[in-house]
Amino acid sequence: MTQSREAQIAELQAAGRRWQGRAPARAQTREQLRLGGPAAAESAERVRANIAWRENTRPLQLVERILGPSIDFRPYAPTPEAGLAARPVARIVTIPLAGFEPQGFGTGFLVAPGVLLTNNHVFERFEDTIGNAANFGYESTPQGIARGSSVAFTQDPDGFVTDAALDFTLVALEHDPGQGFHPLYGATGKILLGQRISIIQHPGGGPRQYAVEQNELVDLLPDFIHYTTDTLPGSSGSPNFNSHWEVVGLHHQGVPKMQGDIILAKNGEPWNSQTMTDADIDWVANEGVRVSRIVERLVERRTENPRLAPLVDRVLRVHEAVVAGRASVAAAASPMLGLQCLQGAAMSSTTIHIHAPTTIYTGPVGATTTLGPTPIVPSTAPDAGRDAFEKISIDPNYGARAGYQTDFLGAGGDVPLPIIPAAMAADIAALKNGDRTGVLKYHHFSIVMHATRKLAVFTAVNIDGKKGKRPARETDQWFFDPRMDRKHQIGEDLYKANPLDRGHLVRRLDPAWGTVKVAKVANDDTFHFTNCSPQHANLNQKIWADLEDHLLDHAGEDRVRLTVFTGAVFKDDDPVYRGVALPRRFWKVAVMRDTAGDLLAAGFVQSQRTMIAGLKESDFLRQDMRTDQFKVAQIEALTGLLFSIPPEADALHGEPDVVIPEALGLRGRRLDRLEDIKLR
Repeated sequence: MTQSREAQIAELQAAGRRWQGRAPARAQTREQLRLGGPAAAESAERVRANIAWRENTRPLQLVERILGPSIDFRPYAPTPEAGLAARPVARIVTIPLAGFEPQGFGTGFLVAPGVLLTNNHVFERFEDTIGNAANFGYESTPQGIARGSSVAFTQDPDGFVTDAALDFTLVALEHDPGQGFHPLYGATGKILLGQRISIIQHPGGGPRQYAVEQNELVDLLPDFIHYTTDTLPGSSGSPNFNSHWEVVGLHHQGVPKMQGDIILAKNGEPWNSQTMTDADIDWVANEGVRVSRIVERLVERRTENPRLAPLVDRVLRVHEAVVAGRASVAAAASPMLGLQCLQGAAMSSTTIHIHAPTTIYTGPVGATTTLGPTPIVPSTAPDAGRDAFEKISIDPNYGARAGYQTDFLGAGGDVPLPIIPAAMAADIAALKNGDRTGVLKYHHFSIVMHATRKLAVFTAVNIDGKKGKRPARETDQWFFDPRMDRKHQIGEDLYKANPLDRGHLVRRLDPAWGTVKVAKVANDDTFHFTNCSPQHANLNQKIWADLEDHLLDHAGEDRVRLTVFTGAVFKDDDPVYRGVALPRRFWKVAVMRDTAGDLLAAGFVQSQRTMIAGLKESDFLRQDMRTDQFKVAQIEALTGLLFSIPPEADALHGEPDVVIPEALGLRGRRLDRLEDIKLR
């Protein structure tokens, strides 16, 4: 937290004075609530606004779902809906050195893809974000603490908007973590006095906590809301939810009991900031900033400073669609807003509708936890123009799969599957029909499996950027391939209660092209365990996640076809976990045609070596992962495979090699960003 101690105390006093000044109004509200409920305590205008907001809703009936004694904080999601709502919520942490624990000091939550909202007193200046990150999925589980995954904040000052008066800060992340987001709606009437406010937070920078009971909206001010709780104040930057899990406020701070301008301690004596801690304060309420006021201020800031418009527009897009009277929030949103993936930062997305007009845009399960939510189907039919919203289902006709096509890149020479030397032939898992080549054909891609490692020796996929589709998906569901004995396939047991993801080797969207129907079955084919590899939850990020998209973007408008081979580097000393040897590195070889029509190849290796070392908590916290570019010949030496690619087609042909210590001394080209990739 960057705010000075003196400034913190001044804000506490300001909140205490606001609370004191509203004592008569609160007393009147309590009596009105006792006699007639929220409708009696609110103005007719606000009641009408609430009815208008709800007229098309299908409420969750959250109150009926929570049973038992009143408990203010819960370490686990009390309902599936609460679990969904928690995904975009992150603790804000320092980026630690390797082997050290990150220190949490605030809470924030995503309000647009890759845009996080927190307090101004957490980040007063852009410089304050440097060296910090958003840590998603840090929560208690029956097996222990799930550490989740972290994303650093942007290095672009234009990705930062702050307002001291309303104590909020918007800051962009380096990339969208795919956890989904909570739209900010500027409409009033989302909650009435006397109704419940729930808070999902990281108090003290610790694991996620749910405050879902004994929290009641007791007062409504022009800029703030006051709500009660019997426990410690929530973490700075937490979202305040109504009973339908719509964000109605940004948690701002606790409200202390005061006598005049003096803050009181629990013992009734004046609180001494020099000798007492915050825990000694007599807290009487919590204070949040109204979302409607934040939205108003963002509209003003966009006008005042056009430079901030790109960031602000990302946040206001859903709000302005509702203002424009669109019937469907998801349809009104852009594809980037309305489609948030449920697995993998580089993958596409889906929207889970709780009810209209409210939408919780949910993100990946795999990046933080293996627990999948119970999806709630849309209450209104999707637009005809929207991509399919269907559960993952496997085409039962395996004979209709053509698999990888060697002539996909067009005239000028085929690109065959990698050649497996005779010395490696015994390692290939045969098919049940006796096919010793082991080639499993899927829609637009093929896979060859290692018999003892139970992972793919390689995958090969054809990608057509022009015909690409983005099928939405629900919670992940993985399938064994019936054409191969299960003893050659790793199932769910490996991935339970640890930070290992079911990593797609062929990205979900890579083969999803062609007609809508073909794209859907190809998309779903990537959910075979044969395409799954144990990868640390933080591995599939940054350069590795965006490689294919970057290469397609630079292929030229008339040449948006790409062939990609991917696999793991198998070594005899790979660490064994639950009977499975975990690969420490993964490789990728991309082949395309340049603007002259000639073959162009680029090789890449990413390491998860330190992440999985010993599978200890301290090792899982390390963020040492790199993607670097290597000559295809280097990848041949690593894997033993032979690629039928002329040396002169390699993008690094003739390029001097540089030793990369983090890559175990391999010689290649260091990549710190996508733009560092060499393509001639």
